[in-house]
Amino acid sequence: MTIALATSILKHLLTTATNQVGGTVANNANAQNLFSDITTAQWTAGKANPTQVFHYMPNATFATFDQFVGLTSKYVVDHDSMPTLSARYKNTTSDGLNYSMNVIHGNDTNPYVDTYWTSSADGAILVETVNNSAGGVYVTNDLGNGTTVSGSAAGTTHAVYNMVEKLNKITQLGGSFDTAIETASLGPVVLRGEALYQKDAMSPIVTRKDSTGVDLDHGFLVNALQMQKGDRFKYVLGADMTALTNMMVSVQFTQDRNLDYVNTGSSSETNWKYIADQATMHLTNNLNKAEKNKE
Repeated sequence: MTIALATSILKHLLTTATNQVGGTVANNANAQNLFSDITTAQWTAGKANPTQVFHYMPNATFATFDQFVGLTSKYVVDHDSMPTLSARYKNTTSDGLNYSMNVIHGNDTNPYVDTYWTSSADGAILVETVNNSAGGVYVTNDLGNGTTVSGSAAGTTHAVYNMVEKLNKITQLGGSFDTAIETASLGPVVLRGEALYQKDAMSPIVTRKDSTGVDLDHGFLVNALQMQKGDRFKYVLGADMTALTNMMVSVQFTQDRNLDYVNTGSSSETNWKYIADQATMHLTNNLNKAEKNKE
């Protein structure tokens, strides 16, 4: 999970889970996460264009959200101090082609956030556990054993949402080249290119729906928002030339290819999972899905 998304979700949980109550819309006796102060049309529109946590969890039971009442948070920075190891080789051919090859192994400079629940009483880790109602009508996310934390007035033990900022170890293989050629019409033209292969780079994967019920749709916040290792390939190709005596003109094409791209299902299907755009995903843009090949 990205840092911005983690803090945004936490803010919404803290401000809304405590103040909202289950409603009787659809005659489900307060079982579902339905607001008592909005219409059915407003709720449907909110699910179609979500802007807050409740809209992303339309099938979460009130029992699930009851465990979020009174929750606190803990943010820890845990950066590995492992040194970066790198090697480079560069040379020039007899035809004037300059080239280099590079290998780097070390921490990715882009941090990611790992999340988990603990108990405010003793710090014990609370595992998100599926609790199916009779007949499997409703799926509740029980933190721990379902009685560990509670939003009741008499409750003294609450959930703690832990966010740990980490740096992932990745291996990067790269290379570059440049050469100049003479043309009759354009004069000297410089051709250049760079390529980079990244192994085990982290990407946010969002499980919006799953046939098991362990998804964001049912309020499984930790399991539904995970960081996944994958490989990426990035490259740029360009050409530079001089026009109108002394004006430099450059043309280039860049692409970032996700070699382990995930995009399964849709909002109308039972299973819906995808890799989100780490730079832009937010509660206000439907947890923006990433592109497989980004130019």
